[in-house]
Amino acid sequence: MVRLKMKRLINLTLSKREKWLFTFVLTLTFSSIIIGKYQNINLIENGNYTIGYITALTHSKVSDMEYIFQVKGKKHRTTGYSLDKKKRKIGGRFFVIFNKNRPKNSELFVQLPVPDSIQKAPYGGWDKLPIPEYQKYVDDYFEKATHNWFMRFIPPW
Repeated sequence: MVRLKMKRLINLTLSKREKWLFTFVLTLTFSSIIIGKYQNINLIENGNYTIGYITALTHSKVSDMEYIFQVKGKKHRTTGYSLDKKKRKIGGRFFVIFNKNRPKNSELFVQLPVPDSIQKAPYGGWDKLPIPEYQKYVDDYFEKATHNWFMRFIPPW
C-alpha cells in the first residue's frame, strides 16, 4: 500500500522540461499582469479623453474591435477588447482615454457612448470627461483594475 502511494507520487513529479515550461508560463503570465497594471497606472496619470469611432469588429484572442480617434490633428488607429459585445457597433461614437505622451496606449469604453450634444473633442482632448457620471465610471474602473485585492500584491505599488 505504501509502495503504491510512493509510485503515484513519483509519477506525479515533473520532468526538467515540464518544470522549465511551467516556470516560463508562470513568468510570462506574471509579467503580463505587471505590464497591464503599469499601463493602466500610466493611463490614469497621463490620460486625456477624446471621441473614438469603432471601424471594424474583429474576432481575435486579443481584440474584438478596431477603432480610431484623433488627437492634435493626428488620427490614431488601434484595437481593443470589450466585455459588452452588444454595445459595440461599427460607426459608434464612444469616449476614449489615451496617454498624452503615447496616444497609441488607449482604451475605448463601449459603456460610455458620446451623446449627440457633444459633436467634437477639444484639440488635445479633455482632462476630465464632460459628463460627471462617466468620469466616475472611469475612475471606478481603474481603481478596481489597479487596486483590487490581487493587484495590491503586484508591482508597481
